[in-house]
Amino acid sequence: MPLKTRPSLHDADDGMVLEVALNGEADFIVTHNTRDFEPARAPGIEVTTPGEIVRSQEE
Repeated sequence: MPLKTRPSLHDADDGMVLEVALNGEADFIVTHNTRDFEPARAPGIEVTTPGEIVRSQEE
């Protein structure tokens, strides 16, 4: 299985979430902690809050 290059995050737990998102080819990471996931935007994952997801469904 090829390894994917991923940005480094400050928190190891956040890094694990990012790794799972990349390996699962996720489009989004939904979290209240968007600031710590800013580097995750580079590989094309949208980082958003639960509230933003709910508001987008209401439109």
